[in-house]
Amino acid sequence: MMQSTQLFLKDGIQLNGTTLEMLSAMPIIVNVYRAFDSDATITSGLDGKHSSNSYHYDGDAQDYRVWDVMDTVEKVATEIRNELCRYLDYGGCFDVVVEYRNDEEGNRIPSHIHVEFDRRRYETKRHTDPGYTGGRL
Repeated sequence: MMQSTQLFLKDGIQLNGTTLEMLSAMPIIVNVYRAFDSDATITSGLDGKHSSNSYHYDGDAQDYRVWDVMDTVEKVATEIRNELCRYLDYGGCFDVVVEYRNDEEGNRIPSHIHVEFDRRRYETKRHTDPGYTGGRL
């Protein structure tokens, strides 16, 4: 087992403008990576090329490297989702998705784990469910 797990940032990554919800998710994500004997590395924040309606540009999404968890990447993503729901009142408003790409031989392989806070889902839930206790930090 690793003695300590760290959060690494890919060179040139832009995190200035990351929302409080995403910042609160980061230590939880690091702890999940720790459980899989791996360090967490953010490869994209507000930078990179994403669709025009991407949550990345609002500071509500990050991508995490999967190099060290290729064999268990779906389990890691599921555990991130479960732990966000467990520890954050608004954890159910996070989407955690393994994104795939094709390698040189055309094999489908994991590219990264995409984690986003769905602010629209949060606002809808907050306004339509009187028992919803989640709150903006």
